[in-house]
Amino acid sequence: MSLLPILVFHLHSAALLPLGWTHTPLRLQEAQPSGFAYRLSLGTQWMSQTATYPSPARVLENGVPLAWPNALHQEIQHTGQGRYSLWHGGLYLSTSDNTDPRTNGRHYTLYWPIPLPHLLLPICYGLAGIATLLLGRGLAATVRQVRGAVPEGASGHEQHCSTRG
Repeated sequence: MSLLPILVFHLHSAALLPLGWTHTPLRLQEAQPSGFAYRLSLGTQWMSQTATYPSPARVLENGVPLAWPNALHQEIQHTGQGRYSLWHGGLYLSTSDNTDPRTNGRHYTLYWPIPLPHLLLPICYGLAGIATLLLGRGLAATVRQVRGAVPEGASGHEQHCSTRG
């Protein structure tokens, strides 16, 4: 029971069983261009892809998902055509037709699992640790009671043997 919050947190963070999804409008006026790529700081590492896990987040262009999530940055910059990547707290994206997202009049949103507070994981681990300690203390007390109990009608020898376990 005490590991349940940690399990839920990890399943949500991996988008395997998210608690909910949200649309976050992107302020692309602040994006820095490089070829067909535009980089925008998201201010969070939440849902960034890693070398082993792709990001489940999706970028929508006027409500339609862009075609190429988790693309290589070189491909975004040189080929474009709707490629994008969330990497180390930044969004690297190209529009579906390689136009400038700051001026093309389209609306871009990030669709991703609802970001969870950074302190939530340490709190979950702390609660799991406390619950484990309490469970351990309760189990130890029960074991001491069982070892100390003498069945009714047991002789001294039987009592001695039953307490040795």
